[in-house]
Amino acid sequence: KETLANADLVTIGFSANTFTQFVVDQVSAAVMGGEVAELDWEGYLGAEGAAYVAEAMAELKAELEANGAGEMMGMNLSDVLTLAIESYAYAYMEFVINYVQVVDGVHAINPEAQVVLVGMHNPLAGVILDMEGTEIALGDYLEYIVKVSNAYAFGYAYIVPETIYVDAPAVETANETGTQNAITFLMSMLMTGTAEFVPTEAGYAYIEEQIWNALNVYKQGLLGDVDSNGVVNHIDAMLVLQYY
Repeated sequence: KETLANADLVTIGFSANTFTQFVVDQVSAAVMGGEVAELDWEGYLGAEGAAYVAEAMAELKAELEANGAGEMMGMNLSDVLTLAIESYAYAYMEFVINYVQVVDGVHAINPEAQVVLVGMHNPLAGVILDMEGTEIALGDYLEYIVKVSNAYAFGYAYIVPETIYVDAPAVETANETGTQNAITFLMSMLMTGTAEFVPTEAGYAYIEEQIWNALNVYKQGLLGDVDSNGVVNHIDAMLVLQYY
């Protein structure tokens, strides 16, 4: 707390490891006949967003079933994978809602510190399941939630003083991109799991570069960048017109 109170700059990111543990708990509960946590999508995204997620998960399940997802540990593999992906997405959404509490806590300890919110990346980007010759891109089913989560963080940073949002969508992670066997991928997630979804050394370097670039823009100022988020867009134009 003392270190935080004296800091000039605080960066807040996220760890995919925490999300993976929730997935493991969900799938394990389902396989062992335990209680699977209820996913209250409507509470986070509203009825329309919840309907979109339900439609995407139904599409994934149907695609898996149509391409021969068989039995695994007493459960249908399509059910296991769909639950895993949906739980991963839900953990993202749940985290970003609590994100703001962390930032509020930092500002309460040190109101003068510059806080940087690092956007989420999709750890399943590039992971493709080979289902009897049909390729299923798992990352596509997580992309919507990643974008919604980042929009939420961006909006929060926009209204809170001494807080900026840094986008870092193209983080290289340790998971092997390209086609993988469905059972091998799922077992890898559940058994060895978390290490596969963290950024590589190059991934961390990319995040650092994104942060420095944003700070340089924020410090020097960009002509027309009224909200100081590093880009000039329609929001800046709207603010200028409102001021006028």
